[in-house]
Amino acid sequence: MDVGCGSGGVLNLAQAMGWQAEGLEFDPVAVASARHAGLTVTEGGYERLHDWPQTFDALLCSHVIEHVHDPRAMVEAMHAALRRNGMLFLSTPNVQSDVHRFFGRYWRGLEAPRHLSIFSETALVDLLEKVGFEVVSYADDLLETLRESRRIARLVDSKDGNSNRSAAELRKLCITSRSVCLT
Repeated sequence: MDVGCGSGGVLNLAQAMGWQAEGLEFDPVAVASARHAGLTVTEGGYERLHDWPQTFDALLCSHVIEHVHDPRAMVEAMHAALRRNGMLFLSTPNVQSDVHRFFGRYWRGLEAPRHLSIFSETALVDLLEKVGFEVVSYADDLLETLRESRRIARLVDSKDGNSNRSAAELRKLCITSRSVCLT
């Protein structure tokens, strides 16, 4: 189950790999697009996960939790929808990342007012463990975040007449940073 599947790009890939995949999406236009592509997508928010108690072997929730008003309720709903020993693959911006420190107000993870909750790694792990998850590994989507933050900085700085961070500083950040994604 892909929670917040959009128009179904990941579902399409999962099906091509032979998985039984379905999605849950809040946006009716994205749902219609996914269904038009032959994908199984239910329209609604994370609350719909209560319709599937202990059903799924795996849930993907990629860059969705930061958009909801009650992240704990979302995590609880995902936990309840997973079978025993099921896996949650969750990614979200990390407010304490080196990328955030480097780019400051240009950081891709801010996105106000769309991002309602931005977690630190510690806070997210704490929430997941309180709900009953065991966090078994961490991953990092640093390069995507760097590219987008750099793009935002260039756009804003070109309008403000400010200089950008140097390429050498950016390369140094790429080498030393650990941030962002939890699975």
